[in-house]
Amino acid sequence: MSESVIKWRDGLTFDVELQGHNLVIDASPEVGGRNLGTTPKPLMLSALGGCTGMDVVSILKKMKIINYELEVHVEADGTSEHPKVYSAFRIEYRFEGKELP
Repeated sequence: MSESVIKWRDGLTFDVELQGHNLVIDASPEVGGRNLGTTPKPLMLSALGGCTGMDVVSILKKMKIINYELEVHVEADGTSEHPKVYSAFRIEYRFEGKELP
């Protein structure tokens, strides 16, 4: 079982405790937040990129590929009407092999 505890601080600010780690989520000042942390919806993009990136690294390790750099870029299109949701995702894996010394 996975669990995340999200505790309201004040305004639109929440403290998050997840797997022994802490982070803050908030909203921009334009909508009443104080920009003390990331907004929650884009955090989903980081989770998606991190999850798939870990899969790529695991596959590369099994293939015994070493000495590389990997970046995962995730973009999403959103709807304009409420509730605003993501309607499409694009994931780009930027892989660069390095010469062995």
